[in-house]
Amino acid sequence: MQTILTLTLAQLRMYTRDRQSLFLSLFFPLMLMFAFGFMNFEGDGTTNVGVILTEGADTTVLEALQQDPLIEVTTGTEDEIHAALEDGEVILALQLPPEAPDTATSQPVDVLFNVSDAQRAFGAYQAMTTIETSLTRLERSLRGTEPMFDMQPHEVRGRSFSYINFLVPGLLAFVLMQLAITGSGFNIVEYKRKGILKRLFVTPLEPLNFISSLILMRLITILVQLALLLGIAMLFFDATLLGNPLLFAGFIIFGSIMFLSIGFALGGIASTQNAIILIGNLVIFPQMFLSAVFFPIDAVPGWLATISGLLPLSFVAHALREIANEGASLAQLWPDVIGISVWLAIGLFLALRYFRWSDAARV
Repeated sequence: MQTILTLTLAQLRMYTRDRQSLFLSLFFPLMLMFAFGFMNFEGDGTTNVGVILTEGADTTVLEALQQDPLIEVTTGTEDEIHAALEDGEVILALQLPPEAPDTATSQPVDVLFNVSDAQRAFGAYQAMTTIETSLTRLERSLRGTEPMFDMQPHEVRGRSFSYINFLVPGLLAFVLMQLAITGSGFNIVEYKRKGILKRLFVTPLEPLNFISSLILMRLITILVQLALLLGIAMLFFDATLLGNPLLFAGFIIFGSIMFLSIGFALGGIASTQNAIILIGNLVIFPQMFLSAVFFPIDAVPGWLATISGLLPLSFVAHALREIANEGASLAQLWPDVIGISVWLAIGLFLALRYFRWSDAARV
């Protein structure tokens, strides 16, 4: 144990002396956090509606829409509103009726919306519901009728869930994966290239002690860096950690060991720096986009969502997100425990299959 601790401290000193690598490993996730954190993916809750103004048109409908706090009205000529509709500045456009509303009959109101993609069309149909509600209030006011049902709203204070609460656990899981894989597979190839493993092989040092110190050093750096990132997210973006911090840290360690084993397997498979970079990117970047790190995967096809849910990063990201945002217990996260355990077993099997200390030492 004394040997492992001594080697761990030595490797920590080596790591902290590489200031460029240390800076980039913190700068990249911080840049992503600030870039996505300040983006307003949730919007302000209003529906942007364009109204075509024509000479002599009645403005009763326009005034009703402008008084609705849920509707943001943009007025203009037909060409201006058409351009705004095509550019996505308004979700739909209305052509005002030429005459004042007749309380005895129904008047058509032309509605224009962009059907260039399914998302815009779906948003337009949702916006129509908001507009119909506003025009129903106008109709009752003009006809002097009372609604059949009187809605009685009662506020219930619940916990708000913002995009940053979704982003931070996924980003922590991604950084965890990146640090673990680069800290094992990439380092092993670099040690082979520089002949470090060859020199260590002729010393009394046990291979297990060296590997254990490398794993312990990486676990310490991962915990410190993720704690720093989480602290910054809480300070600047009001990110929350509702669950047990020890359980949260436990899944970080569990996931780190899983990705370290995968990294050792990649280090055994690759024989050059170029090879480990390509192989590492093939493992890291698809999971960056398919494991719900930055966005939910609800919109992807069902078969792809199934595959995405089986990726190792998906299990870690889901567990951290459930602990941070829902206060989940270990009993509730058993599918993630099983998934991480299976990938850990796969990583250890491949590492033992492809990584040989003696082979590395002969390079």
